[in-house]
Amino acid sequence: DLISTIGESAALGAAGAIFWGDAGNTGSKKNCQLIKTYIEEPLGHYIINVTTAAELCSQTLCRGHGRCRRQESEASIFLHLNPNSFQIYRNEAKYPKPLLEAKG
Repeated sequence: DLISTIGESAALGAAGAIFWGDAGNTGSKKNCQLIKTYIEEPLGHYIINVTTAAELCSQTLCRGHGRCRRQESEASIFLHLNPNSFQIYRNEAKYPKPLLEAKG
């Protein structure tokens, strides 16, 4: 569940996240394709959403001098972009950098 892992960490002010697995995850072309699809779609979109929201919050509320974090650690408040104002797009260039970006 991306919200209760990455989202929760970002809301509490974490600077990053670590993902791990083992060689079994990449043991076949099918597994590699499944991981690639997951990274480029739900995981990638969520990371771009949370990262962009955290950057905007820092610029707006902290004038770029720190990270936003939830004031009440037990509250269900997360750093997410408003879907009515922002969309996550895939960069369709031949060698895209970044692969995904938020626009709004």
